[in-house]
Amino acid sequence: MKVARSDLLPANPDILEGIEDLIQLSYLNEPSVLHNLHSRYAQDMIYVGLLLWLVFPTQLIIYLFSYAACTPCMQSKAGPILIALNPFKKVEVYGNDYVLAYRQKLTDSPHVYAMTDAAYNEMMTG
Repeated sequence: MKVARSDLLPANPDILEGIEDLIQLSYLNEPSVLHNLHSRYAQDMIYVGLLLWLVFPTQLIIYLFSYAACTPCMQSKAGPILIALNPFKKVEVYGNDYVLAYRQKLTDSPHVYAMTDAAYNEMMTG
């Protein structure tokens, strides 16, 4: 199989494999994001954060979330996004201990509880 050099995309250094915030990737392209999601999924880390305060290709966002067709090269501005992967098995990432940890800001890793807490606090103060 031959691939044109122009079709190749740069890869991230190994130290960034499985990083919890996708915006920290050196190269934020489709293969890099999918590789990172696969790496975290293999470790039962089913939540991945993506904080978009910059111009970002909508095509990749739509690919990740399986939305309808998009206009290539379209740009958008968004806020925090939580990508949740279905592990198809029981993963111990819920319960009162987790609720308490996120409520008290003892951890800042991506989690549905963190997003919910941030949204609630913003709603109450905003």
